[in-house]
Amino acid sequence: MRCKKVRDLISPYLDQMTDEKESHLIEEHLSACLACQEFMAQMKDMCRNLKITDQPLLPAGFAEDFHQRLQKEAPRRAPWYGSRSLRPLILKNAGNRFKEEVVRFYHWRNKTVE
Repeated sequence: MRCKKVRDLISPYLDQMTDEKESHLIEEHLSACLACQEFMAQMKDMCRNLKITDQPLLPAGFAEDFHQRLQKEAPRRAPWYGSRSLRPLILKNAGNRFKEEVVRFYHWRNKTVE
């Protein structure tokens, strides 16, 4: 497996989202490639740092505002995103990563253009 492919799969690998075959190929590549071992170590450090970083408090009315924005944007998104049957599963299983993305999205959407 080539370094680029391994680096693309390291994040899913750390999240245990790769299948058994991919995991084996990644581990095999990592045993021989020092550059990818270093990249893996950096990714693990980043994950550790993100886990210990305090989460910002959300502003009042954030959830309502975010929901309204999703409603407005739903027609432009992929069909699965607005699916009532999948959305609760996504929200339930996403955990802190989803919360971080929501905060990032909120700040991105509310940036003032200079």
